[in-house]
Amino acid sequence: MKKHVLPVNASLLERGLYHAFESLVYRHKNPYPDLLNPDTCPVDKLDYLAQERLVPDWDSNASELEKRETIKSAMRISRLAGTRAAIQQALSPLGGTVAIKKWWEHSGAPYHLDLDITVNRPVNAELERRIRARLSLAVSARDTFQLSIGAVVSSSQHISAATRSTYITTITTFYE
Repeated sequence: MKKHVLPVNASLLERGLYHAFESLVYRHKNPYPDLLNPDTCPVDKLDYLAQERLVPDWDSNASELEKRETIKSAMRISRLAGTRAAIQQALSPLGGTVAIKKWWEHSGAPYHLDLDITVNRPVNAELERRIRARLSLAVSARDTFQLSIGAVVSSSQHISAATRSTYITTITTFYE
């Protein structure tokens, strides 16, 4: 016997409506689990998922990969707030590395951090704003930090040469 939510004294009309709507409702797959997963969520719905996960510095113009990584790391960052791992995870979707020196490592004021961030893109005011927004959630409330942002630029130089010789070489075969 199939389990249902109808009471024991349900009328024939209520049972008929239940069975009719049951086949309509369960005909389609539930899309909600895919919408909550950053890996399977459709690209046009990523903005809504970011709002649901309370991402502080959402950039609608970012690449799809960066958007998905930002959403994935949002919950981990809030769970690990105040730790070195939270700072590194907060800045990893921006495509760079971070060197963190705590106050006892550089003999500074208590709870002061020196953050040296290296990114693989041009540094501008928008990038700095995004980094500061991510850091505001990742560092502890008592921490202060000094931020140094640098960009890594790599290029390659190809050198080639060609020569043209004007000598004419004749190959002949000698028979004995």
